[in-house]
Formats: sequence, structure tokens, C-alpha cells
Amino acid sequence: MLNVKHAGQNLGGTLVRLRSVFPSLKQAEARAAAWMLDNPQEIIHMTITELADQCGVAEATIVRLSKKLGYNGFQDLKIALARDLVEPLK
Repeated sequence: MLNVKHAGQNLGGTLVRLRSVFPSLKQAEARAAAWMLDNPQEIIHMTITELADQCGVAEATIVRLSKKLGYNGFQDLKIALARDLVEPLK
């Protein structure tokens, strides 16, 4: 079984990476990053189009941000984030 982590707990590598690159991001990327940091559990259920619309940025901005975080694209970022947000029950 899986247990979704609650906001405020250490969510792992993806959000740590996002926080670490935040100061170097361009304005649109920073807007997307801020929304993602505030809403990590919503991202895993969104398409790139939905996320871009929610953040008020272009889809290309989401892809660039994903690549700056070391992922091949948004889908890889979503998968990594999903892994960070769930943990096996003991």
C-alpha cells in the first residue's frame, strides 16, 4: 500500500532541486516554480497544458524548467515528484 505524504513533510529530491535553482530562474520559470512548490500534489494529476495555464506561462517554460531540474521533460518531472510524494506503508 502507499501513503501520500502530507504538506510540510520532507518531499524529497524534486522539490529540493526546485528550491535550489529558484534564485537563478527567469521570471516565468520562477512563477511556475513558485506555484509548483505551493501545490506539489496537484502537479502529478495535471497535463503540461493545465500546469502552464495555471501558472500563466507557456508549455515551453514548463519544459525548460523541467530540464533545468535535470529531467528529460515534464513527464519525467511528474514521475519523480510522484515518487517523492508517496512512500510505502510499513
